[in-house]
Amino acid sequence: MGDVVTFKDISYLVVTETIIKRHGKFKSTMRYCNNQLEVTGSEGESIPVPIIIEEKSLQVDGSGSFRVLDNEINITLQDNEINRDTYSLNTEFLLINGNWKVTQHNYTNKGLLILSCESIAMPA
Repeated sequence: MGDVVTFKDISYLVVTETIIKRHGKFKSTMRYCNNQLEVTGSEGESIPVPIIIEEKSLQVDGSGSFRVLDNEINITLQDNEINRDTYSLNTEFLLINGNWKVTQHNYTNKGLLILSCESIAMPA
């Protein structure tokens, strides 16, 4: 889980584990990476990081009413040391014509780093 696969110049992220054989083969689920972030490498070079962006569009609060959040997204990317350091809590970055801030990390899936991000005002 967490491997990036490139097929016909399109990036996919492996999002399920391959522990046991299914029908005689090890199988896993890959998801299409719908965007990418840029990370600065150790020698100053720009490295593209394939990501999956999902909107957080609906949540239920304690009273049972619905809240729609237009200013939050989840970003799923490969979990490695460079990505953990680059996208630590409260890190701000530009994506999809807006500025975003990392508000939470989710490490529940081995090999995947899931970032909860909220939109912040563009600097003047």
